[in-house]
Amino acid sequence: SFEGHTHHVLGVSFKADGSRVASAGADNAIKIWNMETGEQFRTIANYSKQVTGIAYIGVSDNLISGSGDKTVKLHRSN
Repeated sequence: SFEGHTHHVLGVSFKADGSRVASAGADNAIKIWNMETGEQFRTIANYSKQVTGIAYIGVSDNLISGSGDKTVKLHRSN
């Protein structure tokens, strides 16, 4: 299991190569996890309301998310 959100998890998405999983939460944040170690890799917390959906884009590290703050955001890998 992957623990770190402070409220309900509302969605998950696995990276195509199986190395990471991203979770969308009612705590207004996205968490990205290393599938092999279970460690939290990154937190994206620039939302004013819960993140309701998330998906990896193709085989990249890029994510797209939807939120209760009426936004759809593209998160590009660093």
